[in-house]
Amino acid sequence: MNPTSPQMPFQITQIMDVGSENPIVARLCIGLDEIIQMAQIPDAKKSAIRDYCFDLGRYLLQAEKSAVPLMNELIEIENRLRLEGVRTQAEGKAVEIPGVLHLDDSRVFLKYAKQALQTLAKTLGVI
Repeated sequence: MNPTSPQMPFQITQIMDVGSENPIVARLCIGLDEIIQMAQIPDAKKSAIRDYCFDLGRYLLQAEKSAVPLMNELIEIENRLRLEGVRTQAEGKAVEIPGVLHLDDSRVFLKYAKQALQTLAKTLGVI
């Protein structure tokens, strides 16, 4: 069957590398859509809210992806400090301070978190 044929009712394209098992996708893209359908508001507002929520979900997913390596590294440092304690050198005259290699990921997180908040504000403006 020709994929552009009018008899083909659906076309599916993967646009994310996560699925409905991710809470962000499950709540914003799937769960919220059911609530929007039941809302007694004009279809144009429903469509705008869906679009904003889709964008909001994408921004939150990007924020989450950039935050995970940083969070894991901080947890690892915290566990190491808990187990080994603070290391010193030169007979206690110098203290080894753990370095955070993924700290730059926080910039990416903040960028997407800001975009998510801005989109949320737009969404609330529609309601």
